Amino acid sequence: MAGAVAVYAVTSRSIRHRSKPLFASSFSWPTQRRIELKLVVGAAIFGIGWGIAGYCPGPAIASLGTGAGQAFIFVAAMLVGSYVGKLLEARVFPSRHEPAPGA
Repeated sequence: MAGAVAVYAVTSRSIRHRSKPLFASSFSWPTQRRIELKLVVGAAIFGIGWGIAGYCPGPAIASLGTGAGQAFIFVAAMLVGSYVGKLLEARVFPSRHEPAPGA
């Protein structure tokens, strides 16, 4: 993790000095600066799931190609969890929930 943080620190500093990105017309930097409860809870759930299952979502999806049964179970549970999370988000944070397009 320290290696990733070091690489990010160097590259983000050099990227911020550019006038525009290489493959877009402008940068889209995050504007939210506050740490919200939703972020903390989501990060905790992510970390707990990773610790229990031993998979991070990206590598789990890549592992589907190996036919590993654990990867299929994890990805299925991840998809169900994402769906349930969206339902709960709409109930817990109704003013911040954006309706789906066409709804």
